[in-house]
Amino acid sequence: MFFKTIAPFYDHFVNKTGMDFRKQLLEWVAPRPGESLLDLGGGTGRNVPVLIARGAKVVILDASEAMLHQARKNHISAELVLGDARQMPFPQDYFDGVLCSDAWHHMPEQPRIARELARVLRSGGRVVMLEFNPACWQGKVIRAVERLFGEPGTFVTPEQLMLQMREVGIIGDIQELGNWQYIFIGKKQGV
Repeated sequence: MFFKTIAPFYDHFVNKTGMDFRKQLLEWVAPRPGESLLDLGGGTGRNVPVLIARGAKVVILDASEAMLHQARKNHISAELVLGDARQMPFPQDYFDGVLCSDAWHHMPEQPRIARELARVLRSGGRVVMLEFNPACWQGKVIRAVERLFGEPGTFVTPEQLMLQMREVGIIGDIQELGNWQYIFIGKKQGV
C-alpha cells in the first residue's frame, strides 16, 4: 500500500528533500562498460540513467509493481524484475556490483537478504548502500512517517549495516552524508 501511494510522487519528493545523490553515484559505484549491476529495491529507476550512461547493464529488482510501473513510465532502460530479495531470481556470482539506495530499511529479514546479495555478487564485486540513520532526529521522523503509512521498516545504524555485510563476507566502510544519511561502500571478499 505504501509504495502504491507514493510511486507517482517518489522522484519529485527525493529531488525536493536533498536526498538526490545521483551525481555522487558515479564515484561510489564506479561502473565500467559491460558490467552487470543490480539496483536492489531500485523502484522507479531514478538511479539507472547515470549508470547506463557509463556502459553498465542494470537490473532493477523490486517487490513493488507500482514502483516498477513508474520506472516503465519513466522509460528506464534497465531490466525490471518484480521479485522478492529474500530469494533473488539470479544465478550465483552474476553481478559485478549491487546498489541499494534508501531501500534496505524496507526489506524484511535483512540477514537472509544479505546472504542472497552475497550469493549473486561476484568475488571482488562492489556494494553501495545508501540509508537513513535511525539514530538522528531526521531518521526518526522518516521512520515515523513511513509507519504512519503502513510501512514498518527495519532501520539499521551504520554499525549494524556494516556488521550485516561483514557476516556475509562483504567488507567496507561507512561515510556519513550530512547528519541523517550514510553510505556503506564495500567489496565481496574472494572465495
